[in-house]
Amino acid sequence: MAPPTLMPFGVESWPCEVSYDLDALLPKSDAVMMLRVQRERMNAAFFPTQREYSRRYGWTRPVPRCCRTTPS
Repeated sequence: MAPPTLMPFGVESWPCEVSYDLDALLPKSDAVMMLRVQRERMNAAFFPTQREYSRRYGWTRPVPRCCRTTPS
């Protein structure tokens, strides 16, 4: 799950589900790992603004009820 501009070339042919919507994936995910965007290595070609990236792909809200926060 990532913005289309940050997905690896050819990822659609990998044996995995490709998505651009974090909220849609959370209910069916067993684990979530968030990585930071290295601002110093990016340029404006990947996404219009840091604010847009954070709003669409960042974790800025409480953990949804659909997610376990402890092992079962």
